[in-house]
Amino acid sequence: MPRYIDADALIDDIRKHSESYFADDFAHEWVDKQPSADVQPVRHGHWIHDGLDIPHGVDWMHCSECGKRDKYCPTTMTNYCPNCGARMDGEQNA
Repeated sequence: MPRYIDADALIDDIRKHSESYFADDFAHEWVDKQPSADVQPVRHGHWIHDGLDIPHGVDWMHCSECGKRDKYCPTTMTNYCPNCGARMDGEQNA
């Protein structure tokens, strides 16, 4: 699995610890040649229980981030929202 790092911090660290100007130049060149990753910050949310639509009917939940509704079933609920991708590990406000 890829690991995303701060390229500028890596170059600064190499400069601080490099004993050779050549190593510094090559490291900077190699780091700059690497493709940029297309990453976005992880969204954190939680499922909000909406209750039953009708008595003895379907139980519903919705995502705290995007509002997408989904049927509530403990065996099929995911730890992320299938609509917006939010990780369902955020705090729930009582």
